[in-house]
Amino acid sequence: VVVFSVFKQPTVTVPIAIGATSVSGTSTAPNGTTLTIFKNGTSIGTTTVSGGAWTKSGISPALVWGDVEKNEGRIEAHVGRHLRFRKLFTAYPEGDHGKKAITHYKVLERFNYVTLVQCVLETGRTHQIRVHLAAAGTPIAGDPVYGRARAGGPPIERPALHAAVLGFTHPTSGARLRFETPPPADFQAALAWL
Repeated sequence: VVVFSVFKQPTVTVPIAIGATSVSGTSTAPNGTTLTIFKNGTSIGTTTVSGGAWTKSGISPALVWGDVEKNEGRIEAHVGRHLRFRKLFTAYPEGDHGKKAITHYKVLERFNYVTLVQCVLETGRTHQIRVHLAAAGTPIAGDPVYGRARAGGPPIERPALHAAVLGFTHPTSGARLRFETPPPADFQAALAWL
């Protein structure tokens, strides 16, 4: 069994082809950390290729601070570790550090001071959506790392971001797999509050 990665932002667990296939599945710890486990190195190599086979069909709704200027757009800026604070990631629009990262967004609904956007990943970098939206001046509500504490915001105790759709090409069969999950209760409550 090979441990692939740990995502520190809370997510909803989506079982990925449990059984005799190469990809084993996911597990969620009590603190919301999601761990993805693969049976062998072949799964890792084919699932994480540059260009985002793992996340190419990732669709994530997010509540962001501010009124997003354009109804839809593309954010292209390299994402990499912050040069001084190594636990953080940052956007490098000039491409001088980090790896190429592209996030497409579309405004779904506008509220007074918060906007609901849908993000579609073209690449899959660590904290990509959070870093890109913060760099664009519209950080995700509830994000204590890449956003700012703001009074009077939606009642959510984590980044208001949800991995609604994940898709990838199966490493051995080549089949396109797609998994969808509805927003969790806290995300829905934040939307209802607005």
